[in-house]
Amino acid sequence: MKSIDGVSRFIRPVLYQDVFRSLRFPLDSAIFTDMEYLTPLQLDAAIAMEGRILEHNPHARILNPPSAACERYQLLRKLEHVGISSVQATRLESGDHPGRYPVFIRSEVGCAGPETGLLEDREAFDAAVDQLVEQGRGIKGRVALSFEAQTNDDGYYRKYGAVRVGDRIIPQHLMRGQHWIIKRAGVEYGAEVIAEEWEFIVNNPHQSLLMEAFDAGNLQYGRADYGFKDGKLVIYEINVNPTLPQRINKTDSRTPRRNAVRTALSEAFRALDDGSRSTTYSWLPSMSDSHRLVEMRSWNEASKIAWRLRRHLAKRHYKSAASRSS
Repeated sequence: MKSIDGVSRFIRPVLYQDVFRSLRFPLDSAIFTDMEYLTPLQLDAAIAMEGRILEHNPHARILNPPSAACERYQLLRKLEHVGISSVQATRLESGDHPGRYPVFIRSEVGCAGPETGLLEDREAFDAAVDQLVEQGRGIKGRVALSFEAQTNDDGYYRKYGAVRVGDRIIPQHLMRGQHWIIKRAGVEYGAEVIAEEWEFIVNNPHQSLLMEAFDAGNLQYGRADYGFKDGKLVIYEINVNPTLPQRINKTDSRTPRRNAVRTALSEAFRALDDGSRSTTYSWLPSMSDSHRLVEMRSWNEASKIAWRLRRHLAKRHYKSAASRSS
């Protein structure tokens, strides 16, 4: 977000681990990201943060509320169930086989991409799973995703990227390639592709379809990577911590695209400002949560001492509250 013009003045990056250490966080509008990396205990803490912000700042907006936002597997399953997208997701640890092929295997988290080629049938799928195990990689946290991309009449696959910020959908890029995996490094931006991408940026043709997909996942921020198959939208993923266009000290044929996207993103982030004066909340955990947090501590001795002090203060607080209520 620091790369977006003028926005870093009022967007404050806050790390989960810093909040969990200090038990302090701003009571402002907030964007939650990377929830899939949190442990169940940490996710509970993030949900508690969400609740405290809304309790103390009625004007705040919460984007990607951890109490409701879908992670990758849950999102793809839900989008398929409600008929918005056709990607079928199967967790390897479930022991189930995919319902249709071809599929590829990837991690549920992160952006490393496919870990296998396209697996055309059950035999190839079983062999790929066995190979993962033989290589010392577990099946937990990995999914098989049905391959739902399709080339256009020109023989190219297309992968679109569009960002949602609050109530706005902002087209970011269009990638075109002949390989089933489309990555930026392998895309050649000739004049024809640049013109097609610019038309996509200017016209924003898929915003209503994308808004429906984001809403289904309770996601108000992130980038949807998607394509089309038989004329129907296919969501490959929604990355809730996407890379945004950065300022570069050169001018090339895609500079107008970068400038347009950066301007639109800046306006969208500014629109999230709730107008309230920033305050910081000192979060006192419940006794049960405090005990669990102390037990899981793996920090240095100074952190442990600070946590013992916080737990002592929490104990005094709840004893005082109990005596007042009696």
